[in-house]
Amino acid sequence: MAEVLDFGEDDAKRAGAMLGVSGTCDVVEATVVHTSMRTRYAVVTSDPGDISVIGDSLNYRVPLITV
Repeated sequence: MAEVLDFGEDDAKRAGAMLGVSGTCDVVEATVVHTSMRTRYAVVTSDPGDISVIGDSLNYRVPLITV
């Protein structure tokens, strides 16, 4: 099942701030972490590296499902 979530200007600013804190540069991964923090949903990925870095920099353990 998929859910469509609203992602507005405030969300984009938070994702950008996450990139600054984490020292990473992938806006999609920051968006994924931000959405996971908002919803507490797990993230399904084949590359958990930067997602974990962003989450760790915010003291948030991203629930990951690595495939």
